[in-house]
Amino acid sequence: MSERITIEKAVQMTGFPAEDIRDWAKSKKIKSYSYRDGEPLIDAASLQNFISGVKRQGMQKLYLQEIIEDKEEEINEIIAWYDDYIFCLRSLTTVSPLLKIIIAELASFIEDKKARYIFTEITGGARILDVAKHCGMSYDGMCKRYNTILSHLKSDTCFMLEYHKTITNQELEIERLELENRNLEYELNRLYEKGLKAGLQFNISQSLIHVPLEAAQRLCRPLTDLTLSPYIRKILENLHIETMEDMLRYIETKGLDSLLEIPGFGKLGLEQLRFQLEKHRVLDKNGYSDLYQYLVR
Repeated sequence: MSERITIEKAVQMTGFPAEDIRDWAKSKKIKSYSYRDGEPLIDAASLQNFISGVKRQGMQKLYLQEIIEDKEEEINEIIAWYDDYIFCLRSLTTVSPLLKIIIAELASFIEDKKARYIFTEITGGARILDVAKHCGMSYDGMCKRYNTILSHLKSDTCFMLEYHKTITNQELEIERLELENRNLEYELNRLYEKGLKAGLQFNISQSLIHVPLEAAQRLCRPLTDLTLSPYIRKILENLHIETMEDMLRYIETKGLDSLLEIPGFGKLGLEQLRFQLEKHRVLDKNGYSDLYQYLVR
C-alpha cells in the first residue's frame, strides 16, 4: 500500500507549492484521500509519477521548441536568399547599363577585334556555345580562348593600376616642389622688403630647403581631413587656412590661442582643433611641429 502524506510533507518532498498540489488532487491528477481536518492526504507514489510525467513532457517540449527554432532559422535563411535574388532581378534594369559600361571600358584594352568581340559577348551574358559557333570554333577552344583573353586583360589592368600609382606619386612630388617654391617666394619677398626699407642693393641667395616627400604630404594635407565642427571650419576658411601648411604659418605668426579672440571660437573649439592637429601629426603635445623646419620664416 502506498504511503499517504500530508500537503506539507508533499511540499517538502517535491518543492512544488502547496496550492499546485491541492489543485492536482482536486482535479484528480493525483490520488488523494479525505482527512478529518479537511486537508487531503496525498498518495506519495501517485504524486511522484505525476511529477515525473510533467518533467518528461517538459523535456519533450523543450526538444520540440529547439527543433522549431532551428526550422525557423532555416526558413528565414531561405527567405533572405530569395529576397536577395528578387532584389537582384528587380535591380537588373539599373545594374545592367552599368555592367555594359564596365565591359566596354575593359574591352577597350583589347586590340584584336575578334578577341574583343568574344570578351564582350561572353562577359555580357551570351552563351559560350553560341559565340563559339559564330566564330567557327569548338566549345573547348572558345573556353581556352576566353581564358587567355582574361589573362591578358588582367595583366593590362594591373599595368594601369601601377601607372595610376605612379601618376599619384608624381602628383605628390609636384605638391612637394610647389611647397619648396612657396618657401622660396616667402624668403625672396622678405629679403626684398627688407632691402627696400634699408635702401640696400643685394643679390638674393637662392637657398632652397629640401622638403622630404613624407613631410610634403603632411603639409599639403587639406583642412577638410580634420574632423571639425562646421562653424570652426568656416572660421578657418575665412582666415584662408586651407592646408596644414597654412595652419602652421598662422600658428607661427599669431599663435593658436589667438583664435580665441574670434567671436564664437571658444575653448572647446580650440581643444577640438588641437586634438585633430595632434592626431594628424601636425603638432605634438607641447604645441611644436617638426614641420616648421620645412617652412621659410
